[in-house]
Amino acid sequence: MSNSLGIAAVTATLHNLIEKGIEPEGAGIPVTTRPPDKARNGANTPNQINLFLYQTMPNSAWRNMDIPRQVR
Repeated sequence: MSNSLGIAAVTATLHNLIEKGIEPEGAGIPVTTRPPDKARNGANTPNQINLFLYQTMPNSAWRNMDIPRQVR
């Protein structure tokens, strides 16, 4: 990962893809990217999609590989 903004960029991209993907059938269903305890935000909406990063793990296949910038 390049920096901490990588997770934010992926989250925004997934949010937009989900929002555009449900438009034909699920127009009006809100898509949020909040923690589970704050996803509803007091709104009384029966249907909602919340995108939340639960767990990250290092890729074991890439763990022992050299960083491309450091290889000559």
